[in-house]
Parts: sequence; C-alpha cells; structure tokens
Amino acid sequence: MEIDGQSALSCFREAAGGPLSRDLSRARELLFVATSDCEGGTESQEVEQILDVVGFSEQNGGLGLAEPLRSGSFISFAFQDEHRAKTELQKGLDALSATAPQALLYLGDRSRGENLFGVSGLESGYLGRAFPDVPTLGLLGARLLAPGARGVQLCNHSALAVGLAVGMAPE
Repeated sequence: MEIDGQSALSCFREAAGGPLSRDLSRARELLFVATSDCEGGTESQEVEQILDVVGFSEQNGGLGLAEPLRSGSFISFAFQDEHRAKTELQKGLDALSATAPQALLYLGDRSRGENLFGVSGLESGYLGRAFPDVPTLGLLGARLLAPGARGVQLCNHSALAVGLAVGMAPE
C-alpha cells in the first residue's frame, strides 16, 4: 500500500511515467517488482526475488504482488521492454547458431509473445529466420525455473531455446 510514506501506486506512476503510468492493464503485463536483501539496513546488490504485479487499487493507492513482502524490504520497479527483449532474443539465437543444432526446443513464458511484443508470431519468426531448416518444437505458457538468492524460483518474462543434436540409431 505504501512505499517510503507515499502510496505505492503513486510511486509506480512516478517511476513509469508516460502512457504506461495511465494504462494499468498494460502495466500489469510489463511490470514486476524486484526485491533485494537488506541486512543491517543496507541494500544488497543481489536480487533476492522477482514478483509479478497482479493488480492495482486506484481507490486505495496500492498494488498487489504475487507474494507478500517483508516490512522494510528494498524494492525496485522493473519493466520488460519489448525492444530489449527482441535484442536479447536475437543475441541468444546468434549464440545458439554457432553450435549448429539439428533440432530446437523453445520454451517461452506466458508473458511473452503477443503480450510483450504486440505482434503474434514474432518469436517463431525469429526462430525460423535463424534456423530455417531446423525442426523446432515450442511451448508458450511455461513458467521457467532458475536458481536465485532464495533457492529455485519462477522466472518472469523468460524464454529458453535449447539446441539439440539428433543421435544416430544403432546399427
């Protein structure tokens, strides 16, 4: 409900600025909150947890998170940027192409795809251009797990492409 004596919604709007601060339904798709540990009142540089924003209350000035925060937690607002996501996707595919995979497995978080890029099929287009003759199996909607400061956690706005080598059948 409150961040440093101000309503959480006011703090978000100040951080976001522009159209995103007014379009709360779009903001809910692109915004998450990063927390860091605060030992002895000093903020750690290591991200402890990433939380989805699940809603806003204009009436109360608050925002809802997927999990409750401890009182006194250090937080920052993080925004998924479609242009940065495209750049990171291309960079990852370029690195993967050096291994010359014979097949590809692509897993994408539910918040990607048209929700993030505003265009249906953008990621499959990137995959098809990077690997035109490589069979690809993909799944959108998966939530990916990765190690974090508090153990294995769900990752937000993530994707994973795995290059596979097709083995030969025994003779």
